Amino acid sequence: MQAEEVKRGPADPLSRIPKAGQELLERFFGGGAIVFGSTFILSGIAVSVEAVCKVLDKPLPTAVDEVLVQYIEPCLTPSILILFFFSISLGLLKQLQLGSEQAGVLYVERDDD
Repeated sequence: MQAEEVKRGPADPLSRIPKAGQELLERFFGGGAIVFGSTFILSGIAVSVEAVCKVLDKPLPTAVDEVLVQYIEPCLTPSILILFFFSISLGLLKQLQLGSEQAGVLYVERDDD
């Protein structure tokens, strides 16, 4: 029996996860990447606006500056790290799906006929 296992190779890691679970993982990782990617981009734009205002010597209102310093700027680094986590996880899942004997969940090539 062990000789048969050696010939077949290792078991497919996705064989234990039902297709509905794989779809849920795809949506979770994709949604997380979109949310944290958007957060990173919007934070970067806000910090850029603050920098341009300082260069042009047109100070922002104190309340806006405080929001930028207290909430937006500290959000930059964690948001990109979390974005990396979600995008790498989604990439690994898709790689496993494409290499799986049971084929990917959402990967389909349609004919243009």
